[in-house]
Amino acid sequence: MWINVNVKHLVISFAVICCFLISNSLSAERKSPFDDLKVFPEATGSHYIFSPASTPIMPATNSPLLPIIIENSDALPPLPGIYGQSKVPRNKNFILPEKEGSNSLQSISLGKSSITIAARRTLNLVNLPVFALYSHGTVNISSEVVWSIKTGLGIVSGTRYIAPLNLGNAVLTCSFTDRGITKNTELYLTIVSPESLRAVLQKQQKDAEPKSALLNFLEIFKFPGFNWIYSTAEFLENVYKKLNKTYTGVPEGSFSTDWAINLRALVIIVDPVLQTKGNKRLHEYFYFNDPQKLANEFISDIKESTNGQVEFEIAEILHDDTWQPYTDKPALTEDQFVQYWEGKKIQIGDKTFERKTNPLGLKNYDYVAMLNKHNVKSRVESGDVDEVWLFSYPESGTSETCMAGTGAVWCNGAVIENFKCSKSFVVYGFNYERGVDCMLEDLGHRAESMLRNAYGSWKPDDKHLWARFSRYEKRNPGAAACGNVHFAPNSEIDYDWGNTRLVESDCDDWLTNFPHLKGTKRKVSCDEWGGVRDLKSKFTYDNIATSMRNHHIWWFKRFPHHEGTMDGNLINWWKYIFDWNLYRP
Repeated sequence: MWINVNVKHLVISFAVICCFLISNSLSAERKSPFDDLKVFPEATGSHYIFSPASTPIMPATNSPLLPIIIENSDALPPLPGIYGQSKVPRNKNFILPEKEGSNSLQSISLGKSSITIAARRTLNLVNLPVFALYSHGTVNISSEVVWSIKTGLGIVSGTRYIAPLNLGNAVLTCSFTDRGITKNTELYLTIVSPESLRAVLQKQQKDAEPKSALLNFLEIFKFPGFNWIYSTAEFLENVYKKLNKTYTGVPEGSFSTDWAINLRALVIIVDPVLQTKGNKRLHEYFYFNDPQKLANEFISDIKESTNGQVEFEIAEILHDDTWQPYTDKPALTEDQFVQYWEGKKIQIGDKTFERKTNPLGLKNYDYVAMLNKHNVKSRVESGDVDEVWLFSYPESGTSETCMAGTGAVWCNGAVIENFKCSKSFVVYGFNYERGVDCMLEDLGHRAESMLRNAYGSWKPDDKHLWARFSRYEKRNPGAAACGNVHFAPNSEIDYDWGNTRLVESDCDDWLTNFPHLKGTKRKVSCDEWGGVRDLKSKFTYDNIATSMRNHHIWWFKRFPHHEGTMDGNLINWWKYIFDWNLYRP
């Protein structure tokens, strides 16, 4: 027995030695194309550039030869030296040195040859993978190509394709030119209804979610008549996941930011003409803000806040000169509002007015009457309008945001009942006495509501991603993140945007490292977002408005806005917020 074992070991050892000698012999005979190359760091430190060993080392810009460029070369050695082919990191794009002009552009190809997109949605083309094939390798050229429409409908605007209302197909042409040579390739687009795409996305997400050992076991025994056993187990597992959802830190999918959306807002401005005040409009007589100017500034702030992923255009501006209706009382009259508003001293602009506490108890706004009056249902269902921005006088009784239609949920305001529409949509209630800071506040509460709906809860002790993001020092001592729309990481009270107190926060981790959070922290204060320091001693409307607006943009920019899912939820939160019809759970 002892002899047999040792003989076996000897045979194995002899075989290993033979393999080693043969390998060395073969490697000595085989000459790598990299053997005559030297490597040195480029001046920027972001690449390594190779040149033939016989060529003097010189900056890439002066090199007579086309260099090899390896991107993301953190795996390369930190110092110049011989770098063999066997050590070249996998999946790196590189170009071999040009040999007698043979390194010409051969063709270009797309990482994705076809894409399905919902009608009226937007595709960000700049981040689609596009590769140029040369004689000796490939290079990613995604940011250097030119896109145009070959056939079909839609609009190409710079690096974005905006799908039409009509369902069907379209073909885009992608062009790239290098040293006088132009190559083209095509991207095929299938345009479907949001509902169809939603069903596909839900199935893909469900199929991608891992199943428990019990479900995997039961799936084998899904005999006819007994499927209810599997369905019951699957339902209970989903309930368990929802109640015990935690952030695992293990992302799923890719993390590019190629999603974008263009939306259309119907702007309704309730701005009665005051016949007793020289026929001036209400906002002009009381020196309130110009609603059209506010709408344009809001569009600009949304684009900045969403890192350019969400862009609005105004579908139409409707001027409504009537006093708005309520479900439980008649509409206001001009005399009632003027008497109410001028009842107590208040400074607005350079004028002083009297104003008293609202004696009318304005509430129960009649949304259905307003939406029907302006034919909103047909415009939403046709895709002409995605949202309604309702501007009205102070304390008109509207919610900051609410939703109507199929799939509508609480959105910082109750669902608008008795309004049948096949699509859900948001209705803002903007007060043009106030500024864009408060409009962003409305968006912030809308975001909080949609994310609470998506994640199923929002409590201090929740462990899911949204709960972690919104932690602040007062509620979660020592674990502050980005806070919420009322509390910054260092806030001690609501709207505390000028607090100079320094607290540890991982807010930068969400901005720069997500989805691979590292727990990096540093001390932050109101200086991070440009808050006016010590608002208590500088308590003016302008200071509050500036601090609030700056904070909200700072906060929004840290929202996860990547492709893929994590723990069963999308990690592009803007999809939940601005495209609920397509991406709601």
